[in-house]
Amino acid sequence: MIREIEGAVFPLLMLRIYALIGLLCTALLLLWLPVPAWLVAALLGMAIVLLLLESRARQHQDDRLAATVFETSSNGILISDRNNTVLAINPAFTAITGYAPEDIVGKSPKLLSSGCHDQLFYQKLWQQIKTEGMWQGEIWNRNKRGEIYAEWLTINAAKNAQGEITHHIAVFSDITARKKQAERIEHLATHDSLTGLPNRIMFDELIGKALADARRSQTKMAVLFLDLDKFKQVNDTLGHDIGDLLLQHVAKTLHALLRAGDIVARQGGDEFTMALPNLASQQDAVQLAGKILRALEQPCTLNGHVLQISISIGIALFPDDGEDLFTLLKHADVALYRAKQAGRNNFQLYGAEKR
Repeated sequence: MIREIEGAVFPLLMLRIYALIGLLCTALLLLWLPVPAWLVAALLGMAIVLLLLESRARQHQDDRLAATVFETSSNGILISDRNNTVLAINPAFTAITGYAPEDIVGKSPKLLSSGCHDQLFYQKLWQQIKTEGMWQGEIWNRNKRGEIYAEWLTINAAKNAQGEITHHIAVFSDITARKKQAERIEHLATHDSLTGLPNRIMFDELIGKALADARRSQTKMAVLFLDLDKFKQVNDTLGHDIGDLLLQHVAKTLHALLRAGDIVARQGGDEFTMALPNLASQQDAVQLAGKILRALEQPCTLNGHVLQISISIGIALFPDDGEDLFTLLKHADVALYRAKQAGRNNFQLYGAEKR
């Protein structure tokens, strides 16, 4: 590309030099020498022709440079007319979307629509282009293979001397991989890597929203603190690999018992927490706790080892046992301790004695 530009610049310089020489000679002849009018006219004509040739050569150079950028850009480029009929696409467009020129030229870019955006989204997009001359943002499209991908898109309107839109130029890059990486990082920050359940940070956020809803709707809610019984013995006798499989088994069992809107998280080690919003009464929490005990009493086979485990559960109710997350978790932990003291494999309600 550099050689092409250098090759175009050299003739331009030569044309300019010849034109300047012609103008200089004309000036000298006019100042010092009596010359025929036809000679002056000839020299001026030659200079003008050379300057015009230089202008055309420079325009040709600019056109070649623009064509090179269009063809070699790593961003997808689409050019459409004022009616949004596709006129041209570049190779990067084909590489990203799978659509070759014969697939889309002469058609509408709606061919790429993923269905992820409603009509109002596109109305606002085109209205901004009409009023401001450009739009930029994230958009989801569908490639030729039917796969939905995310792109960062900029659309500019090209206008004529009268200010009328003549073309649209869309430039975009595929940001799907970057978004997936960001989602993976966010998931790792808010979820337990072993079980896939929300971690303590995410649980606090989710239960905070659930408590706000419970206050607003004046409904009951339960917080459960769960701890596997004698989990250390499993790790010590069978190894941490089996212990990890057991934690995954417990997580799946708890998740399978959730109602819509319930929350389960791993606090760490062999401890789990649950939040049960929209309870009609404490009996709803009691019934779920009983289901959990019965489900985890069933033998499970992990890597050829048959295990029979149990779990202890402490329950605190909102608003009876506390009105904030810290108090509810603290009281659920107290109830859990009572369950351990009562022989494990049972549940205890924090305020049972009071009620």
